[in-house]
Amino acid sequence: MRFRSPLATLACLTLLGTVAVAQEASPPPIFQMTTWELAPSTTGQFMAGLAKQASAARTVGLPAAEVGWWTYSEGNRIIVVAPRQRDAVLANPQTMARIREANAALAEEVTAAFGGVQTRMLSQELLIHAPNLSYDPAAQITPGGAQLIDVIIAPGQGRAFNEAIQALNQVRADVGSPYSMQVFRVRLGQTRTVLVTFYDTQEAFHGANSMPRLMAGKPAAQAAWQAGIEKIMASTTSYTFTMMNYAAAQSYPPVP
Repeated sequence: MRFRSPLATLACLTLLGTVAVAQEASPPPIFQMTTWELAPSTTGQFMAGLAKQASAARTVGLPAAEVGWWTYSEGNRIIVVAPRQRDAVLANPQTMARIREANAALAEEVTAAFGGVQTRMLSQELLIHAPNLSYDPAAQITPGGAQLIDVIIAPGQGRAFNEAIQALNQVRADVGSPYSMQVFRVRLGQTRTVLVTFYDTQEAFHGANSMPRLMAGKPAAQAAWQAGIEKIMASTTSYTFTMMNYAAAQSYPPVP
């Protein structure tokens, strides 16, 4: 959420074809990313309500592929990411209505848990996964958080940016980085790219498993990494970093 089990499974593409006819790969999946700002006094209540909703969805057995979501938090800012069907990207999955239909009493408990919460939607965007730019290590980690890098690519620099990301991913593979880095294109809203790196703990992410530490004593990797970073800086107009905590109890299903 690591994100890899649900996301990478959804995002994994298989190129179908025969010797005679080559068919196009299935289109990569779409995700809806909603950012909420909560009144500080009701943040805890909102998270409790979201956990109650996740528990209720699990109890009544709602199909995660249709109504699933993953939650990240930073103070009173919450990001909820949910897969969407391509033929109904803006459709409401009717999560609460489906819980109520299956168990009315349980639905009332969820509604009561959310009662009085004050929220403000900051943004809602559709993202498309870019598996050709993403990095998936062989090792699995238990997710603890995610680093989001929001990038605006300079006009005419898309190819250079992509090449730089792929070069950095090669360095990640060469030095054995254990952290998944997934790339998403924004489909609605401001045109940009979001890079999401999933990690276990910030201590390990910035310490033992940081790229500088993994590249120590490996001059070729250091040179390739520096060249890739310089190329990214030259091909973008702006970027922002955000560190988020992964909220397992407020996600359905939680990322294993």
